[in-house]
Amino acid sequence: MTEAERKAIADELAAKEGDISAKVTKLDADRQEKGGGREAIVKRLPVVLYRRYEQIRGKRGSAIAQTTDGTCNKCHMALPPQLYHRLRKEPLIEQCPSCNRIIYFSSTQQATKVD
Repeated sequence: MTEAERKAIADELAAKEGDISAKVTKLDADRQEKGGGREAIVKRLPVVLYRRYEQIRGKRGSAIAQTTDGTCNKCHMALPPQLYHRLRKEPLIEQCPSCNRIIYFSSTQQATKVD
């Protein structure tokens, strides 16, 4: 490799590095701006619930599951009928017995809006 080729490649990398640094700075600023909302929500949650959520999220990738018809939408296993009926009647914080994700009930009209 000649000195001229090396210099051309180094200049090209330097130009790209500047663009990449600018993008990283912008993304960090956006994350800081939007990240404040999550922290405010976390402060309002019960500590035990937040710890459980983080533990499940660390193991499974997603910690929340939904049911509309008596099956968990993440593991696709049928919920015990008693649990399903309790979830339908009142807003509870329960866990799927199969995948241990935090599960909630959503009617079919709400489910189409959420998805």
